[in-house]
Amino acid sequence: MSSELCLKFHLGREVLRVRVNPSECQTASQLSEYIEKVWPKKLEGVMYRLFYIDESGEMCVLNDLSIGDALGTAEERAKKSGATPVLDVYVKVDGDGEDDDSTPVAAQTATDLLNELNLMTDPFYAQQLVDSLVETGQDMDKFVDTLQAKKDDQQQQQKADKKPSLVQRIASRFNSPKKNTEGDSSKPQMQVSYDQSVQNGSGSPKVSHFEKKVSSEKEAKEAMAEFLKKSGYVGNQKTAEDLVNRLFGPRSDFSGFE
Repeated sequence: MSSELCLKFHLGREVLRVRVNPSECQTASQLSEYIEKVWPKKLEGVMYRLFYIDESGEMCVLNDLSIGDALGTAEERAKKSGATPVLDVYVKVDGDGEDDDSTPVAAQTATDLLNELNLMTDPFYAQQLVDSLVETGQDMDKFVDTLQAKKDDQQQQQKADKKPSLVQRIASRFNSPKKNTEGDSSKPQMQVSYDQSVQNGSGSPKVSHFEKKVSSEKEAKEAMAEFLKKSGYVGNQKTAEDLVNRLFGPRSDFSGFE
């Protein structure tokens, strides 16, 4: 466990941070002592409850039974960002329905996304930005949606960058020639197969599979040309054949494509 812990207390739109030794906040009553020192007048003679956000982003009651999980969650988040563990403690006064319970969850999600996307130079600044947005009454759910969309775009771009070119995809699908076990044993056998992925709008890509057994280089080239034409990469069979011939030239076999 870290030798230092940052307690971040929230009451309405007021926020206060205090750095403590983790051993000084092992019970809910120890946390309450800090809280009542921060807001002595507001909480005098008032019933209130404490909450924290767990690893799945849900608001949970913070008491003596759950404080171990709360501290553990803060430690895990700190490992990901490389910062001092921060435990957000939300103070809810009984009978006060003014605060929107979704705001703390959205704020924590926004902080995590800012760090994941490396949009801030330091996790502390990410937390400061989110705190400022919350304090000024910004729509945190909308902010989270914007960050999530950016994250999704980055993931799609990474997949596109890793996707091999058309020539690589076609060439890599040729298996080594195998002898035919049925009929003429001296006649080489090859299996040609391709996959085509088509993205329609924002939905999942549609994958078409093409597979054909061939026994010669000529048939392999014809199969490839057929695939190019059926997939819409070229407009007619002749163009497809010309493209295949330009791609592979006068090779005597396709055994190099495995």
